[in-house]
Amino acid sequence: MKKIIFMIFAFVFMVSHSGRIQAKTNEYPYLTFVTNEGATTLTVASLSIQVDGENLVVTNAEGVHTFVLEHLQKMYFSSSSSSVEDLNSTVKEKTEVYNLKGELVGTYANRAEAVNALETGIYVLKSKSGTIKIAIR
Repeated sequence: MKKIIFMIFAFVFMVSHSGRIQAKTNEYPYLTFVTNEGATTLTVASLSIQVDGENLVVTNAEGVHTFVLEHLQKMYFSSSSSSVEDLNSTVKEKTEVYNLKGELVGTYANRAEAVNALETGIYVLKSKSGTIKIAIR
């Protein structure tokens, strides 16, 4: 926990003293926050990060996002989004679903069908186009 708080304060210090993030936004246009509940990817356009009590408040061009510091596991810049948009794929590919124990939960005609059939939990979806992790709430 101390390591995460130190990392956040160092990041906020860098942003507040430079006026902007020093990352090359054309190479890393996304910042991903991984919490106990899953991952959230945000664009770095107009990015501002503040610590408010026990929360990390992130403001960007899309809006305001709040993360509980205690639940934050890591954050990192990336060149691609890891958002839920991948689940809305219109590709009709056979999709295998596995639980966190690596056990096959089921095989479905496509990702959308798999997601609609799953109960609350964390799963790995595997198809020809790639493998993704999802959290169903």
